Amino acid sequence: SPSVGGFRSEATDCGFSQVPPLASLGRPTFALSFEAFSAMAAAVPSQHCLMLIEGTIYDVGGFLDTHPGGKGVLRAAAGKDATEDFLQAHRKLGGARFTLQGLPTVGVVVDPVVEG
Repeated sequence: SPSVGGFRSEATDCGFSQVPPLASLGRPTFALSFEAFSAMAAAVPSQHCLMLIEGTIYDVGGFLDTHPGGKGVLRAAAGKDATEDFLQAHRKLGGARFTLQGLPTVGVVVDPVVEG
């Protein structure tokens, strides 16, 4: 398997590869194309909910039941770039960014976002 940043990936045929751990998390994450991120988001079990915010893929599944705006808002953003919606809804709420930083990350999208 190819190696990226010293990490071997067994999943390169799915369009993503492991990259070095993010310093804040201390665990490997994935660098994906937007297309691979969308496919992954559609394929994860229902207890997970993957969305893209500012280039980082977050799993907000553990936050569905406690999100003040309701789980439907988060579910609607699954598999999409939710950056604009997040910034618009939370521009005056510093706590939202703090909460976001505490959520699990899956990786980053490394190509320009093109939604159809």
